[in-house]
Amino acid sequence: MLTLKQKRRIPAGGFSYKQPETGITIQAYSWPALVQLVVNHRKANNLPVPVNIEDLVEEGACEARPEQCHDKDAPKPPKGTQLTLQAAARFTKTLVSAGSERATADQALSRAHICSTCEDNITPVGCEGCRSGWVRKTIELIVGARKTPYDKSLKSCKHCGCFNAAQIWIPVDALQKTITEEENAALPDHCWKKI
Repeated sequence: MLTLKQKRRIPAGGFSYKQPETGITIQAYSWPALVQLVVNHRKANNLPVPVNIEDLVEEGACEARPEQCHDKDAPKPPKGTQLTLQAAARFTKTLVSAGSERATADQALSRAHICSTCEDNITPVGCEGCRSGWVRKTIELIVGARKTPYDKSLKSCKHCGCFNAAQIWIPVDALQKTITEEENAALPDHCWKKI
């Protein structure tokens, strides 16, 4: 079952739910407000309000914005399992949602230094040619021509799966939208993106 990764943090554009019976899309900038608006809408349209209304709204919200959700029943990979190249590329592409805002060169340099020396800076399985081809294109799509002296040492983050050469340029609040609270807690204490 898909569930929202975070209900306390407001996603870009807010939360939304489409009421199937009326075809109306309801939007709100907090999770409790969305649930209450759906309840109010159902009552106003003589629709029953089931006891599991919050679960139904969450299911609908995940259908509308699957990038905000994860499968809570999906088996988690065992600790130490290496990240695949495809997963790293997929996670990195989610950073495009950060928009055009980027970190300063000084911020990126400091972050790159931290990532380059981190034990969780790992090489994804199947990444033998990571400095060429589509991997480089994926990173360039996000950061353009921006570079740091540490780029050759940057691989992928074991925790979020992102290519480090891309994520060092992304604002922390945008990165936090792509990871769960549990993933944030698992980040090492020296990690620059941990809040």
